Amino acid sequence: MRIGVIDMGTNTFNLLVAEGYGSNFVIVCHRTIGVMLGKGGINSGTIAPEAYQRGLLAFDEHVTMARELGVEVVKAFATSAIRSAKNGGDFVDELVGKYGVDVEVISGDREAELIFKGVAASVTLDSNRVLIMDIGGGSNEFIICDRGGIRWKQSFPLGMSRLLERFRPSDPMLMAEVEAVECYLTEGLEPLWTACQLYHPQIMVGASGAFDTFRDVLFFGKDSDAPICNIGLEELEALHRRLLASTLEQRRRMEGMDELRVEMIVLASIATNLVLRKAAIGQLIQSDYSLKEGAAVELLGGAVK
Repeated sequence: MRIGVIDMGTNTFNLLVAEGYGSNFVIVCHRTIGVMLGKGGINSGTIAPEAYQRGLLAFDEHVTMARELGVEVVKAFATSAIRSAKNGGDFVDELVGKYGVDVEVISGDREAELIFKGVAASVTLDSNRVLIMDIGGGSNEFIICDRGGIRWKQSFPLGMSRLLERFRPSDPMLMAEVEAVECYLTEGLEPLWTACQLYHPQIMVGASGAFDTFRDVLFFGKDSDAPICNIGLEELEALHRRLLASTLEQRRRMEGMDELRVEMIVLASIATNLVLRKAAIGQLIQSDYSLKEGAAVELLGGAVK
């Protein structure tokens, strides 16, 4: 069976075309289009007109590509920016009416569940407790799990697009601004710190998104095509310091840097660094798989819990 998943994120709309059964699938096509759906309105609860049009065009391209590739089922998943926007329902209705695609507007809990299923298809979970971190534009999802399944999960409306509009940092960021972001996240993520004290995860899996960019920059020109990668904490710390000191133009010229993440990667690095420190994590694994792969597992009849 060949299926298409459209992950309608706040920053990007992703298309995944896959075939197979359950978690044993082969990726036929993976395509990303930047939409910056939260730009100009995410903190006021709306999709701005320009962002609305970018979203419509990206969805049209993805549906067209999926159908050209002969998918039997196309399903879309709308996340934080759409579920929290006053005109998010209008946006979804327009897509459903025009394309006849099933669009599921998912809650934060549902988003975390799909992310877990995606990560579990790429990372072998054992008795060690793992903290999955997915950094989005509208929300961040955290899941503590092991081979027995999910032990705790929560979605926080603290995505990078929201932080960017809230703090409007200097270029490069001032240390006072870095400290302000860290204080804001420390307070907002209080339930995470409590969960980490209870479950004591020692390994973090960074799911897709910003973690893909960390990997691409750190291992530019010498990386493999494997869906997971071990990232040394010292290497990541060095990259964190480099990002903090960089301007927008300097980041744009970094080898391996994704143009779609140039604006928000510093904030993502601050969030990652904070969680690693506060949770006392000793190992970091990057996984290419996240929500869209978890959705593929479901659509292909997977048994991942």
